[in-house]
Amino acid sequence: MLHGGVICAIVDGAMTNCLFANGHVAVTVELNVRFHNPVVTGRVATIKAWIESSLPPFHVLAGEIEQDGQLVATAKGKFVDKSMLAWTRKRTV
Repeated sequence: MLHGGVICAIVDGAMTNCLFANGHVAVTVELNVRFHNPVVTGRVATIKAWIESSLPPFHVLAGEIEQDGQLVATAKGKFVDKSMLAWTRKRTV
């Protein structure tokens, strides 16, 4: 079985790539993942992600992982445009 932390990283990456594909450079600020069934290693799995709402600089996305025709994990994430984060701004000394 695939470790839950790896599953979280995979679905988070899919949601972030969905944002990139839609012209947004954003980072995860909240991620909720629900595990429905184990993800079995060595088998093909399908990962999907989509934007549920987007009012820049905030975005809400959802994602899911399916394996062998069965839903194995669902996720919802909140993202904020990178430009809004203070720690990404250049600092002068």
